[in-house]
Amino acid sequence: MSVLRGTALSSPALSRFRVALITTASLPSGIRHRSSLCHRGSLAHITEAVASVPPIARSSRPSSDSTHNAHPAAARLSSTSSAPAKDPNNMYTASFAFFEAIWEAGITHCFVNLGSDHPSIIEAMVKGKREADGRFPRIITCPNEMVALSMADGYARLTGKPQCVIVHVDVGTQGLGAAVHNASTGRAPVLVFAGLSPFTLDGELRGSRTEYIHWIQDVPDQKQIVSQYCRYAAEIKTGTNVKQMVNRALQFARSDPQGPVYLCGAREVMEADIQPYALRQRDWDPVQLGPLPQSGADSIADALVEAERPVLVTGYGGRNHKFPDAVVKLADKVKGLQVVDSGGSDMCFPADHAAWRGLRFGVDDAISKADTILVVDCDVPWIPTRCRPHEDAKIFHVDVDPLKQQMPLFYLGAGARFRADALAAVEQITAALDDGPRADKLKAKSSDAARNKDYRELMDGIAEKAKPLQDGSFGTGHLAQTLKKLCPEDTLWVVEAVTNTSFVHDNLQPTRPGSWINCGGGGLGWSGGGALGVKLATEAESGGKGKFVVQIVGDGTYLFSVPGSVYWISKRYKIPVLTIVLNNKGWHAPRRSLLLVHPDGLGSKASNEEVNISFDPTPDYSGIAKAAADGDIFAARVSEASKLEGVLKEAIANVQAGQTAVLDCSFFNTRCDIRAQLVPSIGARMGLGRDTDVVIAQYLLPPYWFLGTRMSATAFFSPEAGGPSTGSDACPPPPPVPSSDPGVAVTTGLSVSTPDEHDLSKLPPIEALELLSAGVELLVRLTGDIPPTPPSKTPTDPMMSGIQAEKADIARSHSDKNLALSARHPRQADSKPANKSPPSQDCAGAGRDGGGDDGGGGGGGGSGGGGVGGKGLSKLEMYSAQLRAQQQAKQQQAKQQQQERQQMQHGDADPDGGIDGVRLRHETSPISDTQPYVVIGDDARPVNIQHEAITRKFYSKKEPPIGVGQYLLRLHQFCPMSSAVYLATSLYIHRLAVEERAILVTRRNAHRLLLAGLRVAMKAMEDLSYPHNKVAKVGGVSELELARLEISFCFLTGFELIVGEEAMRRHWETLRDGRAKQMLRSSEPPDLRLGKRPRELTAAGR
Repeated sequence: MSVLRGTALSSPALSRFRVALITTASLPSGIRHRSSLCHRGSLAHITEAVASVPPIARSSRPSSDSTHNAHPAAARLSSTSSAPAKDPNNMYTASFAFFEAIWEAGITHCFVNLGSDHPSIIEAMVKGKREADGRFPRIITCPNEMVALSMADGYARLTGKPQCVIVHVDVGTQGLGAAVHNASTGRAPVLVFAGLSPFTLDGELRGSRTEYIHWIQDVPDQKQIVSQYCRYAAEIKTGTNVKQMVNRALQFARSDPQGPVYLCGAREVMEADIQPYALRQRDWDPVQLGPLPQSGADSIADALVEAERPVLVTGYGGRNHKFPDAVVKLADKVKGLQVVDSGGSDMCFPADHAAWRGLRFGVDDAISKADTILVVDCDVPWIPTRCRPHEDAKIFHVDVDPLKQQMPLFYLGAGARFRADALAAVEQITAALDDGPRADKLKAKSSDAARNKDYRELMDGIAEKAKPLQDGSFGTGHLAQTLKKLCPEDTLWVVEAVTNTSFVHDNLQPTRPGSWINCGGGGLGWSGGGALGVKLATEAESGGKGKFVVQIVGDGTYLFSVPGSVYWISKRYKIPVLTIVLNNKGWHAPRRSLLLVHPDGLGSKASNEEVNISFDPTPDYSGIAKAAADGDIFAARVSEASKLEGVLKEAIANVQAGQTAVLDCSFFNTRCDIRAQLVPSIGARMGLGRDTDVVIAQYLLPPYWFLGTRMSATAFFSPEAGGPSTGSDACPPPPPVPSSDPGVAVTTGLSVSTPDEHDLSKLPPIEALELLSAGVELLVRLTGDIPPTPPSKTPTDPMMSGIQAEKADIARSHSDKNLALSARHPRQADSKPANKSPPSQDCAGAGRDGGGDDGGGGGGGGSGGGGVGGKGLSKLEMYSAQLRAQQQAKQQQAKQQQQERQQMQHGDADPDGGIDGVRLRHETSPISDTQPYVVIGDDARPVNIQHEAITRKFYSKKEPPIGVGQYLLRLHQFCPMSSAVYLATSLYIHRLAVEERAILVTRRNAHRLLLAGLRVAMKAMEDLSYPHNKVAKVGGVSELELARLEISFCFLTGFELIVGEEAMRRHWETLRDGRAKQMLRSSEPPDLRLGKRPRELTAAGR
C-alpha cells in the first residue's frame, strides 16, 4: 500500500490512516454513526486522509455509505490461528453475534442439546449470561432433541413469537425427528441451529478437528436432512454476516405460511473473532399478506346470501386469536352458516355458538349437504373417499398458501382461489354483507331454527356418549367433561389424543381463543414438550405463575414423547403441568386405518397382539414420570368413574401448588374407544357379507324390550374415534320406537333406507352382535338369579359297559336318531316323563299361572325370541317319551309271547318239536314295568345326571363384574366374528333356553354360554377360527376350562351345530320383527322373577 497509483504516502500518514480506520470500525454502531462523539479534528483528519486516497485504492473495500448496515470488510477481523484467544473476556465471536442477533429479534428462550461442535456456543452462553443477563435468552437444557423442538413449537404456537433450538451436528438434526414435521405442518415459527464438523484438520484455524467423532459426523450436505420441512435452510459460511443470516431465516419463519427454519455453521466459522455490529430490526420484518380483492369478497358474499346450507371449514384460522370473534360475527349475519374445524391445531370457533360443528378432521355431514362452502386457511377441508361435497356446491378457497406448495398432491374443486390473510378475508366478507341489497336478502331469509335444532341434537348426542357405564368404567367423554368442570376457566388444553381427539374436543368444548392447542402434524410425541413450552409461554407473557396447562395424551403417544426427558425438564425448571394419559392398552389408529382399507381382511379378525399394536402388559405410565422427576411428582392411576373426580381434584391441587401431576386413566372397557370391525365378515358356509360398508351404530335394545327401555350399557362403535366414517357423527341416532324400530340406528351417509337393510347377506356383524347381546340380556332379566341344579341325591346303578347296558335293557340314544324318533313319536298330552327336568328348568316357564309343565315358554331365548311357548319339549322329556313307547311295545310283545307259551303248555304237541321229549325253550319271567335310564355314550351315567353336571359347568360362583353387553364387545374387539357366527350362537341359545328348556340363562352363566356358543359356532360356520389360547385369554377363562365349556355346549345342543340358511333367516326375521316378546308370553319382568329355591331337593322334586 506504499504506492497507490504512483502517489506515495509517508509511513506516519499510512499508520494514522490504518489506526483511524480500525478505530472507527471497532466502535459500536451507535457511536460509529454519531460524529459528535469523536474529536472533530481527528474526524476531519481521517476524512481528508481517506479522500486523498486515489479511487482504485478506495475501491478495495466497500464504501462506508453504501448501506447503513455494511461495514468495512477489512475491519471484520477473523481468527486465522488455532490458538485460544488471549483475552476471553473481550472475545466477540460469531457465536456471540449469533446470540446477539436472536435476542435483538425478540427470541427469549433457547432449548439446547449441546455437543462437540459447540465450544464457541458454550463460551458465548457464559459470556452472555454474565454481561447481558437481562437480555440474553433463557437457556433450557433438553436431554432429547424432539422434546427441545416441541417446547419451542408449543411456545411459538401460543405467542406467535419464534424461539431457538440448538442441536448437535447431523445426529442432533436427525434427533429432531418428527418434531420438525410437526412444526412444519403446524406452522410454528422456530429457528433451529446446528453445528457442522470442522472443515480443517491441521490446526489451521481455531476450531479445527480435535476429536475422533469429527471425521464420523462429516456429511456431504447436513441441511438437506430437514430442508424439505423448513421454510428456509442455509449454512453460515462466515462470521461477518451471521446476523444477516439469522434475520433472513427469521423473516421466512414469521412470514405466512409460518414454519421452522434451519441454519448450520462449522466450528471454525462460529469461533471466528469479528467486530461487533448491529442491524436495524425494522428492516427485517416478515412479509405481510393482503386482503381479498374486492371482487372476490363480493362474489363470496353473494354466494353466502343465496345459500341454503352454507358451511365454513377452517383449520389454522384460530392461530390469530382475533379470528374466532370475526367468524362469530359472520355466522351471526348468515343465520344458516355452520362452522367445521378440520384441523384442530387451534381453537377456531367457540363451542357455545349454534354454528359450531366441532372438530371433525375432514368428515362431517354438514360438508356433504352444503350448497356453498368457504374454505379458510385449511389443509384438509374434507376427505373425498369418505366425505365428498355435492357436485353442484359452490366452493371458495381462501388461504395463505392455496397451492400447498410443500404437498406434491393437493387439489380442491374450488370455483375461486385467493391467497389472502384469513382474518382480513373474513372481515372483508362480513363487511360486504352489510351492503344494502345483500343485507335485505339476509333479513328476509328464514331464521336459524334449523341450525339451532342441529346444534341441540349435536350437544345432546355428545352428552349421551359421555355417560359412564354401569360397570363403573368411563370413557374420554366423561373424563373430559369432569376435567372441564374441575379445572380453572382459563385452562389451556394441549391435546394429542390421536383417535380420541374428537371425543376430547367435543366434551371440553373450548370457547376461549388460544385455549386449545393440538399437534399440527402426525409426528406423535409432540405434546410432552409442547405442554412445557406452552406453560413457559404463559409464564413469560404474564411475568409470573402463568395459566393452568393440561396435557391430554394417548398412551402410545405418551411413550413417543420421551417422558424421561419431559419430566426431568419439568422438575429442573419448575414447569408444573397436569398430564392425563388415555390408557387403552395400545395403538388404535393403525386398526382404524386397517379397517378403512381392508374391512374384511385377515387383520380385521386379528387381535391387537396379532397385528402388533398392543401394549400388554401395560407400562406404569405415571411411574415412568415419577422416576424421571426423582419422585417429586404426583402420580396416580384410576379406572373407575366413582373415583375419578376425587383423584382429579387432588392432582389439580398439586399442580396449582407447583408440582407436576401425571394421571393414568384406564379405558379397558370404554365404549367410545373401541375400534371394532364394522363390516360383515364372509361366513364360509353362509356366504354372508359380499358387500361391505363402514357404518356407525349405537347399541339400543330391540323393540321387544319391556316397557320400551334402552340398554343401559350402550356402546358406540366408530372406525374413527374422532368422528364418523361417512360424515354423520354430528348427532346420535334417534331414540327407538318400541313398536317399529329395528333395534339399531345405523348411519351410512345415506339418509334413506336401502334394500340391503332387509337382506340377510348384507347384515353387518354389528347388528347381529347387537341382537345376540340384547336377547341374552333379556333372558337374564327374565330369569333372575336362579342357582344351578344341585347334584342328584337319588342313588343310581353303577356305570356299565355297552353289553351290560343292553342286558339290563338300558336304552341308548344319539342325537341323529333322537330327531327321527321325536318326529315319529310325538309327545302325548297325558304322558309324563320318567325323569323330570331339574326344578330350575321348571321354574323357567313363563306361564306359571297355568300350573303345568306345559305352561309358558322357557326363560327366554339366547336371542330373545322364536320359541314354541308351552308346547316346547325338553330333550329329557323327548328321550323319556321315546323310550316309554319302546318299553310299552316290548311289554306288550312279552305278554303275547307268554300267552302263547301258556297255550302250548296245555296243548298236545310241542310247537318247537322237542328232541326226545326234552324242551329246549324255558319260560321267561315277565319284564317289570320300570322307568328306563337314558344313557348317551359308553360307560356314561344316565342323561339326567349328566345334564345336571353339564349345566353346572357354565355357572360362576359369583356374578361376573362385566356386563353381558360389555363382555360381547370385548370378544368382538379382540376376536371379531361374522354375522353368521353371531346369529348361529343366538339360535343355539334360543333352542336350549326357549324351545328345549335345557338350561336357564342367568347372570352367573350367560358369559360362559356365550363364549362356548361363539367358539362352537365359529368352528361350525367358518373355515377359520382363532387360536385356542387367544380365545381363552379374551374370554377370561383358562384353556382347559374353555375346552370343557366347548364340549359341554356340544353335548347340550346334541351336536346339532350346522344351521341352514333358511333357519337362520327365520331366526333373524323373528328378532328383527320383534316377535320374541309375544312368544315368551310375558311383558312384566317382576312377575317372572322367582325367589331362590332350596338346594336340598327330594327325588320327587326332580
